[in-house]
Amino acid sequence: MILSYIWTPKPGRAYSDEEPQYISPDIYVYKMGDEVHIVLNEDGLPRLRINSFYRQALDHRGSVSEATRDYIQEKLRSAIWCDQKHPSTATTIYRVAECIFKFQREFLDQGVAALKPLILRDVAEEVQMP
Repeated sequence: MILSYIWTPKPGRAYSDEEPQYISPDIYVYKMGDEVHIVLNEDGLPRLRINSFYRQALDHRGSVSEATRDYIQEKLRSAIWCDQKHPSTATTIYRVAECIFKFQREFLDQGVAALKPLILRDVAEEVQMP
């Protein structure tokens, strides 16, 4: 009896023809010697963007009333202030990752047997989040 086997790089296609949905990590962690390096994946992070309509309204004085221009400028200043004063998503993700790796250093070095319990409250206190 001869069995034939056809090799395929996508063996799951026989069960589903849906396209896979890939997930990008928020951080990459590299261990170099005794040091752990955390690198943010900034591809999916939100950024403050100004709609071109509002930008043009501010650039062309005659296109909108002075009251409208003042309103747009006020909202723009508010958005910029908010973006600068509140910790960004990237900063929070980085600080949380740093905290986790600080608490779980032995786990990284020794494996599952060295894993310690860690609760959200501990992480929030460490990164000084409300």
